[in-house]
Amino acid sequence: MDETFFSRRHTVAASRAAPFLTQSIADHIQHKVDRSSGFAIADVIKWNIPMDALASPNLSLPPKCIDDFLFSMQQILSSDASELIRSQAQAFDESVGIHGLADKFIGLRPAREAMLDVIDGIAHWAENSAAQAVPFHPEQADPSTLASGQQHANQPGNEERHPSAEGSSTMVLGSTTGQPSANTEPCPIIQLQLEGSTILEAWNGNPTTRAMEQLANMHERNADPTHFSFRALPVYHGTDASAGFAFQGSDEIRHGMLYGSVTANQVAPRHPSLPILWTGFSPLRCFLWAVFKSDVLQPVPGPTVQSKLKTSWKCGDHEHVGVLLFKFQPALPSAPGEASYIIPPGREQEWTTLARAQTGSGAPESWWRQFAPIHRKVQPTWPETIHCREYGAQMSMLLPYIKQFWTTVWFGTGITTLQASHQVTYSISFTQPRLEAPPTDKDTKAKKHRTST
Repeated sequence: MDETFFSRRHTVAASRAAPFLTQSIADHIQHKVDRSSGFAIADVIKWNIPMDALASPNLSLPPKCIDDFLFSMQQILSSDASELIRSQAQAFDESVGIHGLADKFIGLRPAREAMLDVIDGIAHWAENSAAQAVPFHPEQADPSTLASGQQHANQPGNEERHPSAEGSSTMVLGSTTGQPSANTEPCPIIQLQLEGSTILEAWNGNPTTRAMEQLANMHERNADPTHFSFRALPVYHGTDASAGFAFQGSDEIRHGMLYGSVTANQVAPRHPSLPILWTGFSPLRCFLWAVFKSDVLQPVPGPTVQSKLKTSWKCGDHEHVGVLLFKFQPALPSAPGEASYIIPPGREQEWTTLARAQTGSGAPESWWRQFAPIHRKVQPTWPETIHCREYGAQMSMLLPYIKQFWTTVWFGTGITTLQASHQVTYSISFTQPRLEAPPTDKDTKAKKHRTST
């Protein structure tokens, strides 16, 4: 492989990322990238964000609101990028139809987690943009030295995105025309096209999404996932299809091959020995989180950014539009032979405080012992499933629209078992109908004249 090819791609990627970063970080990345031709460009950009910008103890705390989060990003993001993220958060609230929801969602995790999401979005966009500007040609390939950077750049999900046409509240399969290629089997991914003045209105107006949410509410009041009324309930996971680093190919998306991630959250501490995967019983709640992450945190903060709810992504020889919602039907509260634990109602905040206080190293059993004041050592190590109820201000805000707030964290073989129970992958788009301009005095007089004659 021609090393100048990689050098040019890295240089272009660094220049594309620069406007979104502070000048010192942009200069640092520009200086470093051309020395790392054997690595994925997005990784090079992320690796060269100075560690002192990520090391502040304040970043281990959840932000109070979007403005608080952007204040913590001052050492990384340019002022223009911060202002555009602020506008994206406002657009999210308006599209959902709940004022202030972005402020509540940003506070669900430590600021560092959201910061890493933003950096991921910039880095992968810069890599994809460089791939378009410096295209790969077969004659440049040397099979014995094909670098990981080119392999990553050619993965499905890393292609250029294009806006899609608006659609109605219908369900279609496969390609952009709704028909699969004549040379392939019908795509199993179900395309849902929501339309309404807000996401909430569109969700309730679509027969498929409305039925899914109604099913999620079919549990007895005050019951938890050990109750028999939960056994018929599916669980869901929402994410962004264009997060190409999360999927190796479209087959993984079709079959729900999700993987655990090392991330600090309300239940599990961040540690390499504890990769976990979240699901929720409410499909709407999972969908809203996917939209928040994809449209507020991970789009490139530039003037041409478009909502992922209107953006197409490649799936084999055709395209889908929107963000992903995976549906699973696992055994509840856990599969035979696997352990489960339910965080006692009312102790969720206490559990979260313990999770955020954990530091150090060790195996999952040592991490599990840190929560003994609550679980009383009901089992020796971290269970395959932990069920908990959402709590806090975001729950109060969503309560008029969502009735099912139980969620689940999967670990180890629990993730494998969840994957095996995959039923459907949905790609969900959303459009707002164009509003007609109010009639002018001239229009009104013309209409009266036509009526009188």
